[in-house]
Amino acid sequence: MNFKFKATPLLRGKNNTQRMMWIFTAALGVLYLFGLFQASKLGSAYLVNAIVLLAAALAGAVGTEIVYALCIKKSIKEFVPSSFGWITALVTVLAVPVDTSWYAVFMADVIAIFFGKLAFGGFGQNIFNPAAIAKAIIPTSFVSVAAVDAIASATPASRLAMVNWVADPASFANYVAEFGGLKGLLLGNYHGALGETCSLLIIILAVALVVLNVIDWIIPVTYVGVCFIAALLVGMTSGLGFAYAVAFVCTGGLLFGAVFMLTEPVTSPITRPGKVVMAALAAFITCLIRFKGNMPEGVVFSILIVNMLTPAINKLFLGNQKKDYSRNMIISLVVVVVCALGTFGIGKSIEASEYLTVEQEEEIRRQEEEANAPFQYVVELEEALANVFEGETLTPYEYTDEKGLVTKVYTCDSGYVFETASEGFEESTIKLVVGIDKEGKVANIICTHSTETEGIGSNVFTSDYFAEQYYGKADGDKIDAYASATYTSKGVRKAVKRALAVYTEVFAGE
Repeated sequence: MNFKFKATPLLRGKNNTQRMMWIFTAALGVLYLFGLFQASKLGSAYLVNAIVLLAAALAGAVGTEIVYALCIKKSIKEFVPSSFGWITALVTVLAVPVDTSWYAVFMADVIAIFFGKLAFGGFGQNIFNPAAIAKAIIPTSFVSVAAVDAIASATPASRLAMVNWVADPASFANYVAEFGGLKGLLLGNYHGALGETCSLLIIILAVALVVLNVIDWIIPVTYVGVCFIAALLVGMTSGLGFAYAVAFVCTGGLLFGAVFMLTEPVTSPITRPGKVVMAALAAFITCLIRFKGNMPEGVVFSILIVNMLTPAINKLFLGNQKKDYSRNMIISLVVVVVCALGTFGIGKSIEASEYLTVEQEEEIRRQEEEANAPFQYVVELEEALANVFEGETLTPYEYTDEKGLVTKVYTCDSGYVFETASEGFEESTIKLVVGIDKEGKVANIICTHSTETEGIGSNVFTSDYFAEQYYGKADGDKIDAYASATYTSKGVRKAVKRALAVYTEVFAGE
């Protein structure tokens, strides 16, 4: 058998992996600089933390690759520059709030680089986007140390997620206004993830990356397009209008994930129809999580899910690409339409909720705290002192009670007044004002503070019967406890007896 070989015409372009990765790094660097600018508005401490986050991320990602290179006995100078671990570090930092703990970022990148990339054989063989793994790890595995404080907690995504991403028209207007309108969402005039806030800057960088042949435009356009169309349909049929669709795609990490995570060539399909299908499925999953899930955002998990589906998508479109082009494009377009309509159906099934502003939520929270607060029986101290011996002028008397039950002592023409404190049920505090006449007998008892159980221990102070048992007596022992309020009754008795003891010790015989 004779074989005839014919040289294939090949074109050599200027584009290569190193060039693409450095341009990609430059785009991420621009976003990081914007993040530093936003952090500086919060104060120098946040600016420093943003810098520390990048250092920790680089140490975790690049450091892991250096250790791995040493373990497999490869040249660090050759392995690390060709593994591009710093990109994972940059993307991770840009995808988290400025108040994130450096430890959470460091550990997330260590785990993501090793288990998300190196365990599969290194760059070019990984199934998952390592940065997406790191982003998913931080809020799920390091929640206790993830945030330094809550300065960036009230992000547009977290706020809109409270109403399952669908609000009534009036509430949606309040939501948009809270973050500076659509202009505020486009320009990133709010605090959130370092690189996800400025939608306009992300769009500009996306165009630049497409023009420079660094990313394939079909992926972000399909992904954002399906989300936008579905949100537009929801908005038009719910009275929210075009603004809802714009807010939907500009909120959270949707644009950032579309441009800087979903487009990774290693974890995306190799054919153009396959990329369309992957992006459409990612959009559907993102919206599904947003509308129906418990997480405030669905971008990262949708990316990880479609990463797993990439081998199956590649297999679906294997064959003669030129011959099967029409078939493949029909399949991909059908997937896009189904995903868009399916997402619209899910969004439309959500009942529009009332969106509450931060001020409204704080007022509701305050009212709930007041409603759920322990019962307190309180009488103003000045009022109580004035009513012990009505019309009498009280003169403070210097006295220190060694037992600490009597806190202050007063004298007047009719007798003596003692401010006392004792313990009630479950070590709660009872404060009383006790009046003792010149003969050493109890003349009046007024409670100034108590947190005893309402309807049980509180009855000791609201019932005239219990206090009146003490009146005219110089001994508090023979007093009946109030039914079902034994501990409270004992606390009152202890305070009154101590007042009588101090009277006997200091004033008896005057």
